[in-house]
Amino acid sequence: MELVNDGPAADCLIAAATPVVGTVIFRAHDGTPLEYYDLLPKRAVALAPGRRYIALRDLKSPLALDDTFPLTLHFEHPGSLAITAVVEAGIEDDGTG
Repeated sequence: MELVNDGPAADCLIAAATPVVGTVIFRAHDGTPLEYYDLLPKRAVALAPGRRYIALRDLKSPLALDDTFPLTLHFEHPGSLAITAVVEAGIEDDGTG
């Protein structure tokens, strides 16, 4: 997923939520937890395995490849944006993060 701030001022993605998990965590490329993602004007932020990513913890039921689920992104300034996330193949979590 790629996040792009099309506005003239910096913003932050400060939280995310979905009914399919207990906890949503922002992570740096090395797995370090982050409180937010800075979104500078006109600069894309790529979220992907091996880069910054959104971790889903405490799944309420298993997710399979190509499943979809609602994900609400909460931004500092414009508020919330509801999207549909698609489960894709990626790097498996070893349980240490």
